[in-house]
Amino acid sequence: MKYFFLFLVIGLAFFSSCKKSDMTDEPLASDNLAIDSIVPEKRVVVVWEEIDIKVYTRGSGLSYGWSTNHGTLIGEDSVTVRYWACPTCTGLNTIECKVSNEYGTVSDTVMIKVL
Repeated sequence: MKYFFLFLVIGLAFFSSCKKSDMTDEPLASDNLAIDSIVPEKRVVVVWEEIDIKVYTRGSGLSYGWSTNHGTLIGEDSVTVRYWACPTCTGLNTIECKVSNEYGTVSDTVMIKVL
């Protein structure tokens, strides 16, 4: 019987202290700034072929910056960039997109094979 009262007191103390907070939860960082995917028209191209690459993001007030280790990018400050490869770009090329806003910067890459 004494254990029953002990568990009853502990149970009441535990459940009475579990009140919902009046504070609102801040959104997750991924809700404020995220790259969901980078999608190229094609992943294998031939020299001089042009493709568009689009980044899918979440957040507001976003700024975009694209870069590549080989090839040329046109429209480096937008959601979609145009990529084309020159004869010295054969092999795997990395295209990176950096997205920024007041919450910070995130980046992701995609690989394009140039034949």
